[in-house]
Amino acid sequence: MYPQITLEGSESAGAKGLADSGTTVLIPVEVAWRTGPLSLGAELGYQRGQGDAELVYGIALAHRARPTLEFLGECHGSGGADLTGLGLLCGAGLRWGLWQAVSVLAALSAGLAGSPEHRPDHRLYAGVQLRW
Repeated sequence: MYPQITLEGSESAGAKGLADSGTTVLIPVEVAWRTGPLSLGAELGYQRGQGDAELVYGIALAHRARPTLEFLGECHGSGGADLTGLGLLCGAGLRWGLWQAVSVLAALSAGLAGSPEHRPDHRLYAGVQLRW
């Protein structure tokens, strides 16, 4: 469990829909298990910001296919603390270790539940992870 505080974003970023305005506090509880090549993680948290309080939740599964290749699956969602407006975004991806300290990450997700105006249809993520 850890508290996470996100400080207010700029007004111009909020107006463009790039960031939420206002300070938010997230208090999640996370649990993880690892057995052999499989890893499973779950999260449930409470988030409070400028608007209504929200619940955030998620589950993730990872399978290490090779020492440098890991396949990932995740479902993550949020909604009102009164359990209204719950949404769900699920996706699959991979982490490919190129060198000892560098990995490439990629994932594709789709909105599966929740009101269409509050969830994205698809998300594509690509990045580089540096470790030292």
